[in-house]
Amino acid sequence: MKKFTLSVNHNLVAILIAFCGVMNIMSAWLIHHPARAALLEQFLPMIVIRGSWLTAVVAGSMQLFIAFGLSKQKIQAWRITVIILCILIITNLLHGLHYVQSAVNLLLLLLLIALKPQFRAASDPHSITNGVFVFLYTLVIAFFYGLFGFYLLDRHFHEHFNLV
Repeated sequence: MKKFTLSVNHNLVAILIAFCGVMNIMSAWLIHHPARAALLEQFLPMIVIRGSWLTAVVAGSMQLFIAFGLSKQKIQAWRITVIILCILIITNLLHGLHYVQSAVNLLLLLLLIALKPQFRAASDPHSITNGVFVFLYTLVIAFFYGLFGFYLLDRHFHEHFNLV
């Protein structure tokens, strides 16, 4: 009788990380549970809840970009992804008690840890420069995302908003 083994390679993990990034971004934008938000507001200041939304968007964007490094078996991409997943496990709970997304991120983290031997390639200088550029680009996009969101809220709720 043959023994059943599950073979997971780095390309599948890269696809799952990219999909998880999209899931985290869409969750921060679209999914809102009023009862969960009310429960969180009793224990956490609003700035922590809103900050975790922004953190989820930034981390989700970084997941989309870092998936390319994972597909090339880069060890630095593996390290950054592990850090991002740890952050996302916490932020998904803080911005709306999204425990299913936290569980998905935890499973991906455990999968990455189990597959660490597959990630051996060192980063070349071009990849490091590109990674820094992507990180800065992500921060700029997140800033304008927040700024545009405030602008839309200003128009929707007729509240005065300015940059000062």
